[in-house]
Amino acid sequence: MKNRDTGDTTNRPVYHAPEGGHYGYVMVNDVWMGINERGLAVMNTQVSALGFGGSGMDNGALNRWIIQHCETVEEVCFQLNYTSGEIGPGKRQGGTCVGVIDRYGEGAFIEISGTGAYARFIVNSYDSQANHPRYYPGYASGPSGRDRYALDIMSAVYTQKGCISWGDVAQNVSRYVRNKEQGSTSFSISGEISNTGTQAAMVAVSGDTRYEGKLNCMWGEYGNPPLVGLFVPSMAYAGQPPTVLSSFWNQVREKRTLAQDTSGYYNPAQVREIQSYTFFAEDYTFSKYDQLLATIPDNLSSSQLKTELQQFIASSVEDATQTYIEEPQITYHTLTHETVPYGIATVSNSTISNYQSSSGSNIEIKFNVSGPTSTTGFTYVTIPSELCNQNITVTIGTTNYSIDYAPEHESNTILKLTYTHPNLVKITSTFTSVSDINQNIVNAPANETYFIQTRNPYDAQGNGYVYSTCQNTQYLRLMDDPQAVTQTPPNTGKPTFTNKSIILFGGPLAHNCTEYYEKTSQAPLVFTKTAYGQDNWGFTEEDGTTIPNAWINMTQWNGHSDIFTVETFIDSGNNFVAIMYGITQYGTLAAGPHFRDTILPNIDNYTQGWYIFKWTDGLNSQPYDGFPQIGEITQVAQGN
Repeated sequence: MKNRDTGDTTNRPVYHAPEGGHYGYVMVNDVWMGINERGLAVMNTQVSALGFGGSGMDNGALNRWIIQHCETVEEVCFQLNYTSGEIGPGKRQGGTCVGVIDRYGEGAFIEISGTGAYARFIVNSYDSQANHPRYYPGYASGPSGRDRYALDIMSAVYTQKGCISWGDVAQNVSRYVRNKEQGSTSFSISGEISNTGTQAAMVAVSGDTRYEGKLNCMWGEYGNPPLVGLFVPSMAYAGQPPTVLSSFWNQVREKRTLAQDTSGYYNPAQVREIQSYTFFAEDYTFSKYDQLLATIPDNLSSSQLKTELQQFIASSVEDATQTYIEEPQITYHTLTHETVPYGIATVSNSTISNYQSSSGSNIEIKFNVSGPTSTTGFTYVTIPSELCNQNITVTIGTTNYSIDYAPEHESNTILKLTYTHPNLVKITSTFTSVSDINQNIVNAPANETYFIQTRNPYDAQGNGYVYSTCQNTQYLRLMDDPQAVTQTPPNTGKPTFTNKSIILFGGPLAHNCTEYYEKTSQAPLVFTKTAYGQDNWGFTEEDGTTIPNAWINMTQWNGHSDIFTVETFIDSGNNFVAIMYGITQYGTLAAGPHFRDTILPNIDNYTQGWYIFKWTDGLNSQPYDGFPQIGEITQVAQGN
């Protein structure tokens, strides 16, 4: 993170294409802070006490050289101490501290004089740096003033959450005024982290090695002060930033005018109001970035990757700036489902009226939106993900839309809706249960169900048990059949048809359809190798919530136990989908006979959307033979 205190009031992101062996990069006003296409992010802060011993390259030029030539923290450190290099001892003026992070997750503050450079590496921790040496021998002193303030707020966030996200840094650290905005008295921001001279800010996110670091990102704020400004994303490989950012400082200046009184003090209530919709806009872009990283394929061409990143930046900046400029109203509502109250929020530039919600086998929310006739309105609706982790249909007027890839933030799904005023909006979340397999697969009309298979014989055998229960002939297809399954990114694994039923045997490591549904957050359960600790493989809910007993230790696995899931949902193509698979092939095999011989005879009792079962070889006096038997299987979890 970097807050830029300067007299320059016109800050913007500037893109520089790769040329002459230099990396492409995007920086705030060319030199002061930014990120390159290899995922190296750089910023600097002036440290006047170290301005000795050198000549030549000034600190802005030093920043630019680093971002043009380096891709790792180690490389930056080497170049600063390489006597024959272009930025080595004696080749630079010094008097600065450079902060760098790279795609490998390394980070450091490097305090630099004209002759020396001393790195303070940040490993699984956090730290801050203002305008005095913290580490340079003979000059260092402890944190004070603004770097002390930064440590205080980071410590508070870490104590509360157990981690510090880049959203926390943007919204809590960069804007920190020691909680004055939470009070009721007008306040000054002089001397604060976000102060009267702070004209821009940057929070960089790196640590993703895919595509040589091109997926890493920076969020920039381009106006005075960040307290009432807006952070939006930029990516070097996406090229030129959207033109709306070329003079966005004017928009921030308008918010500052709204928040200040005639003496230049800030009205805390007005600051909180501005931050309410601003933070929502930022959270939406953070969620879209999380979604991008989770769903982007690993085998895109350079042009495909560039298109994906350009679309992310363009849509994210458009969404965020529109929300910031139009100052939407945030309204909170309550929906009760199975006696539990849930919070629903609408963020809209329209007038919302006649809000209604109902809950039963489906969740339904509807409301009217009004504004000047024939103008375009927008509403964001945040819904707890557990209420809409299956099929969501939005009806605007008389037109239905299926929602695909809705981003999530803090266990809430965020829907963005646009329409013409006036209009009626209806949102329906359809719940399914395992009992629905009886109607949609077992008793489905002929040729209405697709059994999409891997080439693994264990998966095929489990699949055969379920197919044998069908009352009519159904389609059998392989997952690499392009007539049934999309074979090209970014939608590899997506069925090519709609309004059918689908059954899949095989997990995401074996079945491209299962992988597609889990990556796009459509399946209610997700396979994990990390959520339960080293060597423990299992299932979590789609939002990452862990499930008791839903994992096995792979170092102790001996082929005589497993866990498997039976789950159902409606996908974005309005297909009813059932997935059955185990952590290993034995669990996937076990799912077939367990469905046929235990679940189906009692199908009306299986009213939840997903179940997890455990197979233990030899249980209940069954043969210890490495083959799943009905008496060896027990249920360990269920949910929706």
